[in-house]
Amino acid sequence: MIKCYITSCYFTSLCVMCRGINDDGDGVTTSVHAVPERIKFRLCVLTYRCLHGTVPSYLAKTIRPVSGLATRRHLRSADTSTLLVPTTRRSTLGDHAFPAAAARAWNSLPCHVRDMPLLIAFRRELKTVLFRLSYPVDR
Repeated sequence: MIKCYITSCYFTSLCVMCRGINDDGDGVTTSVHAVPERIKFRLCVLTYRCLHGTVPSYLAKTIRPVSGLATRRHLRSADTSTLLVPTTRRSTLGDHAFPAAAARAWNSLPCHVRDMPLLIAFRRELKTVLFRLSYPVDR
């Protein structure tokens, strides 16, 4: 009974998250593929806001740029806008925590997207990058 309830809640939340994406109106079946991109988009936007100080301090403290670490200041990676991916003990729980997931998503972005000066421009470029990753065009 509990498993059915959890599964039902999961699919209901997917339908709510993906509302407006699908074009044929059948809900979950056509729009579930867009969920990982939406999650990555939300993570990256929240990380951008953490780095620019527009979120509460408790959330911003969890994100650590590589350039801010004393042991890595002299490395080439300190010149880029990469984040430190914290080590986790459990792959089931720790890898899904905000600091680890946000740092992985942020570091996977191209440099020109990470270095955008405005949030509006960052969101636009991020959508373009994620769309191109999801739907590659053969040229």
